[in-house]
Amino acid sequence: MKKNVQFEEFHLLGLWVDEMEASGSNRNLVSISVNEELKNRLCSEYGVSVEMDEIVRMADKCLAHEWLQNKYLGSKYLDLFITAGGVGVVRSKRLADSRRRNRSRPKKISDWVEEHKGLTVLIGLILALLTLWFRFGSGGH
Repeated sequence: MKKNVQFEEFHLLGLWVDEMEASGSNRNLVSISVNEELKNRLCSEYGVSVEMDEIVRMADKCLAHEWLQNKYLGSKYLDLFITAGGVGVVRSKRLADSRRRNRSRPKKISDWVEEHKGLTVLIGLILALLTLWFRFGSGGH
């Protein structure tokens, strides 16, 4: 099982894309309902520990962004279908994650420095102060 990660809408939408690819069906033929089975699939496939109210809240978010749609009358969370926009979101996220994993070591270092600008500045400041302290504090010897 994968490491325990934070539940995001991409996990929810990813189930539709995975189902589409596994069955060779297009998005109009794959429906998934928000229920205990969905919760168990999220846990087993993505290592996501999630409660039903979180899944419902994330489904509402996906419905609001028009990444999911309900084509039938009845319960809002039964037989949901992914939209073309939802498929695009999943593919973009997966492509970005793949590129992030496959970066070269210098790029990873550069990105780390970029993400931790404050820490880098702090380390530089400490080194500058230590240099000044050794230079002038020890009598310039």
